[in-house]
Amino acid sequence: KGASERAQHNAGHTADTRRNAVDLRQGLLSFRTGGRLPDHHADGGVAIHLLAGEVAVEVGGIEYVLGPGDLLDLAPGLPHNLHARRESTVLLTIAPIGTVDHPDTSTP
Repeated sequence: KGASERAQHNAGHTADTRRNAVDLRQGLLSFRTGGRLPDHHADGGVAIHLLAGEVAVEVGGIEYVLGPGDLLDLAPGLPHNLHARRESTVLLTIAPIGTVDHPDTSTP
């Protein structure tokens, strides 16, 4: 893959696609201190695995602070944002809906 396809440079972070298959998407995100991903959602289950550093992920008004080795799973379609408290590296995995069984999140 070319550099333009493998890495996207955004304000405060770089995203490097590692796998982009129908059933699984993975990316390695590198954040500078203060780097952010504004509110967004994914059309699939999301796993945020912090490899290094410290990030805060806000989901539904609740802030989850992740340290190295921490893993946060999010249901499909759940809005969230991320703020890097330190220089950080995140392995992001998305399993698009229809490719794996996701728990029903429509009922409490």
